[in-house]
Amino acid sequence: MERQNSVADCIICQHQKTAGICILGMSICPQCEEELVASKATHSGYDIYVERLRVLWRRIFDADAKAGGSAGLAVKSMEAVECIEPSTG
Repeated sequence: MERQNSVADCIICQHQKTAGICILGMSICPQCEEELVASKATHSGYDIYVERLRVLWRRIFDADAKAGGSAGLAVKSMEAVECIEPSTG
């Protein structure tokens, strides 16, 4: 996992954040990550997580299709980086 200093819109809450995790170039802020980890399929609002995270899955499968559908590409193309607040020095 790499650290990344950038401002990005969280794919869950749609707010601009400077910290969080980045998966395939898409950001999830720490608050949404925490709520997502604690969520259960029976919780109200769970379907929103599924809808917003579907974008990531589509990106993975689109990349796989463009490469001719090789079975292992989806796994190999996934990357995660940790976004952190830029240093103020």
